[in-house]
Amino acid sequence: MKNLIFAITLILSINVCAQNEFENTNIFVRVYDLEGEKIGKGKILSILETSLQLYRKGESVKVMVNGIGSIKTKHSAGINVLVGAAIGATTMAILGAATAEPDAWVFLDIQEEKELPEQQLEELLFFLKILNLMK
Repeated sequence: MKNLIFAITLILSINVCAQNEFENTNIFVRVYDLEGEKIGKGKILSILETSLQLYRKGESVKVMVNGIGSIKTKHSAGINVLVGAAIGATTMAILGAATAEPDAWVFLDIQEEKELPEQQLEELLFFLKILNLMK
């Protein structure tokens, strides 16, 4: 019975020691104070009981734990929407190009002079205006 209790105590004490380590320090964080103002940002260099040390652009910054109001690890929602839209647009463009008919107006042969119908010409001009606005 004593051996069983000793084995259980030994197993449980291993978990207590393992919780002091921080495995992944390659996480980008933004640190805010109690008023919500940003006081630091960078990758986590070390975590101590009294301070958080960040690394950014060759410099290390030490932030005291008692001054930290919140820590954010993710980007804002706008970045996620932009990345999703870019991936979706690229995928649909590739899919559309792969399934398009060879005689479609997008894939005109430059060497042949063909006259575009009025509606296709207007669509092409509209598309070119949009591209110029994005620059």
